[in-house]
Amino acid sequence: MVRDASPIYRDALIASVVVNLFALVSPLFMMNVYDKIVPNLAFESLWVLASGAAIAFFFDYILRNLRSSLIDIAGKKSISSSRADFLPKQWECRLKSAPRA
Repeated sequence: MVRDASPIYRDALIASVVVNLFALVSPLFMMNVYDKIVPNLAFESLWVLASGAAIAFFFDYILRNLRSSLIDIAGKKSISSSRADFLPKQWECRLKSAPRA
């Protein structure tokens, strides 16, 4: 069941690791701005640093959406395979052997 979707879960795990690495962009950006940019009034460096951070935030957004889509696809695949295993067994069950309510 879940083994059918294991490559999808692996890709979602990789995307999660990268998203967590991108979570470090904001603190590192602020640290560099306060430590290097503001005291030296290096506004050209600020633009380059802000552009890099914006690109990282863009990829962070894309990877978060990709991860949620992958998990959704893997869940649907797992449900459909478990349903295919469960329904024939349920149809073979007789009502006489079912517990009374």
